[in-house]
Amino acid sequence: MFCIVLIPYFSFSQIVEDVNLAEKPEVQYIDIYSQPKGLSGKVVIIVNYGQVIKDALDFHYVKDDAGKKYQFNNIQDALNKFYGWGWELVTFYSEGNQFGGITHAVLKRKDKTP
Repeated sequence: MFCIVLIPYFSFSQIVEDVNLAEKPEVQYIDIYSQPKGLSGKVVIIVNYGQVIKDALDFHYVKDDAGKKYQFNNIQDALNKFYGWGWELVTFYSEGNQFGGITHAVLKRKDKTP
C-alpha cells in the first residue's frame, strides 16, 4: 500500500529582477549591499548574482512572489533572512571614497550535505 503525504509548500523565493535565485542552482555566490529607504530607517537590499548591470542606477532588488520589494531593518536583518533562504556569509568588503562607502556581504549557497 502506498501512502502519499502532502507537505505544504512554503515559498522562500529570492526574486531579483524576475529571476528566482532558488531556481538557479548554478548561482552559488551573490553579493548584497544596502541602500537606505527614505527616512523610514529601513533599507532595501540590492543583489548582484553575476547578471549584466547596464547602468549604475539599474538596481536589482529582492522581491517576494507577489513582486513586492522586501524591506529590511538593516544589513544584519537581511543576512538573517538570506541565511533562512539557504545562504551563508563568506566575507564583507567595502568600497568607497572620502565621501562615504558601501559595505558588501558576499554570500554562498549553503552546502546541503550533512
